[in-house]
Amino acid sequence: MAGGALRRQVDDWRGGLVEASALLAAELDFSDESDVGGFSLDALGRVLCPLMARMDEVLRRAPASERLRDGFMVLILGPPTPASRRCSICWRGGGRDCFGNSGTTRDMIEVELNLGGMPVTLIDTAGLRETEDAVECIGVGRARARAGEADLLLWLSEAGAAPPP
Repeated sequence: MAGGALRRQVDDWRGGLVEASALLAAELDFSDESDVGGFSLDALGRVLCPLMARMDEVLRRAPASERLRDGFMVLILGPPTPASRRCSICWRGGGRDCFGNSGTTRDMIEVELNLGGMPVTLIDTAGLRETEDAVECIGVGRARARAGEADLLLWLSEAGAAPPP
């Protein structure tokens, strides 16, 4: 994009639309003139069909472009026990110190990273467990809801622990 590819693409589309518009305007304005060639749907199709095909191709690639722009969301999940490890991956990955204790994460903590030019958001969540604590229930609920939006779920637990739910 920095090299002007998007600009050239938009200029190409604009040129095709201007040409199609000129064909239609000539038909509307000069249809009664004998020295102006008659309107032809074929001529209009020769302009619009390739233009629409080029636009469709760009639209098919749009989700990949959005991913490059918006980045990847990596949600770090696990039981409360390895909280300091979840925290350390998130915070140290972002070049910060971590002071997490088990059961202390209530809100999701997001760290923006640039990994080889790709934007990545690491998100530390509340440890997943059944609990009666109202505040912790909210954090666990938020973590589960956000899991459905993430591109990658990274599950951390003690060696030999049960697999993730």
